[in-house]
Amino acid sequence: MDTKPIGPGQTDLQRTLDTKNREINIPSDNDTKSSQRIGKNFDVSLSPEAQQLMKAQEKALDIARSTSPIREDRVADIKARIANGTYQIEPGKIADGMMMEAIKDSLASKSEV
Repeated sequence: MDTKPIGPGQTDLQRTLDTKNREINIPSDNDTKSSQRIGKNFDVSLSPEAQQLMKAQEKALDIARSTSPIREDRVADIKARIANGTYQIEPGKIADGMMMEAIKDSLASKSEV
């Protein structure tokens, strides 16, 4: 971060940030002694509820990933109804489907991060 004084009476922002960060034990980019302390190992444990939630999310993502985006039975049914002239568009169902796809995409992209 380039932090030079910008005019009379202005302080050097980086020096001020480094000083404040040292006061609360946050290492700066220039503070190698502090940054060596970050490498410590910490024990983290999740509650049973959090573990269960993670498992459920993984299961949902596995199902979403393994489900074919094209349902051949539905395609055949719609083609037949279009050919017969009995196909009716249901905007609510289309919107619901679009929302479900957006949610699946969002969940899948978050799990990849």
